[in-house]
Amino acid sequence: MALYGGFDVTKHFDELDSPLVAQDGVLTPAVRRARCLVNMGVTSTAAELNVLDSVVGGTVLAASAVVVDASKDLSEFGHVTGLGFQHVATARTATSTGLTTGLIASNTGFVTVTSSSSTNVCVLPTAIIGMYIQGWVGANGFALETLAATSDTINDVDASGTKQALVPATSMWQARCVTATGWILTIQSELAVDVVVVPA
Repeated sequence: MALYGGFDVTKHFDELDSPLVAQDGVLTPAVRRARCLVNMGVTSTAAELNVLDSVVGGTVLAASAVVVDASKDLSEFGHVTGLGFQHVATARTATSTGLTTGLIASNTGFVTVTSSSSTNVCVLPTAIIGMYIQGWVGANGFALETLAATSDTINDVDASGTKQALVPATSMWQARCVTATGWILTIQSELAVDVVVVPA
């Protein structure tokens, strides 16, 4: 047994719910716990620490801290207000099939596309209403499709098989998912001129 001022330091603090035997210089368990936390650099109050008590990873709960789940996802947010939001650009390289580096992930906000040919392909993710993806392509341009065999559309045309939306070189594009299977694609040239695109 390791004693310090008549106090068994091998005991867990939670076991010491009753005062110690009255003895000069012996502190109560509550004071010892507080001092232990201070010595470890903890400055939070009990109320502040208890905010973490009901946390469920990935789920937003009222009056609780927010922690992402193993997939880094969150659900059930109400309204989020901020002074601004900056998307980090994701680099994608269009390929002949749209696979591998041509696949655009569902959590992508802004895409910088590199393409060696105007017929090389990038593929939009699974349609989720409200999803908004924008991007820029430099030289050559590329073709945009939806996931194979989904029948998902771009500008009301099935773009999951033989038809593609051609995004011209040096242009800014925005894809908005407006239905469970449909995207609206808008494009502007580097001179801010609207480009009308119908998959063909």
